[in-house]
Amino acid sequence: MILFINIIYNICMYIYIYIYIIFFFFFFFPPPLYMIPHNNIVMFSLFRKEDVLNIETHFKDSEIKKVIEFFLGPKYIDKVIQNVGFCVGLYDIIEIKNKEIIKGSGEIRLKVIFRLVIFQPFENEIIEGFVKSSDSNGIISKMKMFSLGFFENIRVNSANLKEPKEFDREKKEWYWTYEGIKFFYTKDELIRVRILDTYFSDPNEMNKDESIPSMSITGTVQQDGLGLVKWWK
Repeated sequence: MILFINIIYNICMYIYIYIYIIFFFFFFFPPPLYMIPHNNIVMFSLFRKEDVLNIETHFKDSEIKKVIEFFLGPKYIDKVIQNVGFCVGLYDIIEIKNKEIIKGSGEIRLKVIFRLVIFQPFENEIIEGFVKSSDSNGIISKMKMFSLGFFENIRVNSANLKEPKEFDREKKEWYWTYEGIKFFYTKDELIRVRILDTYFSDPNEMNKDESIPSMSITGTVQQDGLGLVKWWK
C-alpha cells in the first residue's frame, strides 16, 4: 500500500514539475509569431445603422423583411462606410418602425434599424491576404471577403518590407534576401501582414479624383512569421 502511494506521489510530482517547466518556458520565452495560429475573425465587427426605405404597398407583412434585405444589400455590401469600415454583409434587421403611407405614390416609408458586418482591422492585428501587385514604392495585397468581392487596398510600403530587400525591375517584384537566397513577394501568393494604420479619404478629394480609394490600410512584414506564408512552412 505504501509503495502504491509513493508511486502515485512521484507521478504527481513529475506532472507538477512538467507543467511548471512549460509555464516558465512560455512565459519568459514566448513562441515566435509563425508558431502562433492566426484567424481573420477578430477584424470583423458589427455596426448598428438606421436607414429610411420606400417600399411598394402590395407586399405582405411576411414579405417585408426579405424586401428590405433586397434593398439594403446592394446599397451597403462591398461598400466603404466613411470612418467605419468596409461592409461585407448584412447581419440582421433589429427593428422596422414608423410605417408611413406616401400619398399618391403607392409606397410606404419605413425606418429600418439593422446591423452590418464590418471589416476594419485594428492596429497590430495580423491578417492574411494575397499579393495583388508590386511597384517601386512597395506591394499591394488584397483580401477575400465573405461576400463575392475583394478588399484590395492593403499596402505594404517599401520601408516596411523585410531587410535586406531589393526591387527586381525585370520581374517587377520585391524580394527579401536571407542566407543568400532570394525570397520573392510573388503575385497571388498568400501573405501575412501586421496592420499599422487604416485611413479614410476625404469625400471631397474622392469627388475630384475617382482613383483615390475611400479606405486604405497600411501594413508591415518586418517581423518573424510575416511575409509570404510559404516562407515559414
